[in-house]
Amino acid sequence: MLPHLPVPAKPCHIFLLIFVAKLNVDKQVGFDLVVVGNRRFIGEPIFISKGDKEDDGYLLVVEVRMNTSSSMQFQVQRCYLVILDPRRIGEADAVIARLEVPKNLNFPLAFHGFGSRELVVLFQYLIALFLLR
Repeated sequence: MLPHLPVPAKPCHIFLLIFVAKLNVDKQVGFDLVVVGNRRFIGEPIFISKGDKEDDGYLLVVEVRMNTSSSMQFQVQRCYLVILDPRRIGEADAVIARLEVPKNLNFPLAFHGFGSRELVVLFQYLIALFLLR
């Protein structure tokens, strides 16, 4: 990931990501991007492998669409699990699916460094459900 969008908050520091970047050493441009829309922020991407080749798998990202109230406080409006094709980062069809998460199951943006086996299995299950529909 590259630069973060700093958002003023109470006494703590919050950095919300607004894009996924892929370093590409084969192109003259050093990286490709997937940028989320206005008032949308993402958590740390998690790669789920489905083979032995580079980029053979899925990139999962929690995306949150925010509202701002009159007091300029951010409020979660919708939460999505976004499935990206790592081979297509930077192209219009990089998003394989954007699954809306029920409000009672919203994922936090703070999955930073959360590489537990249980989470990977959960995401693999969600991908399998999507692919089998």
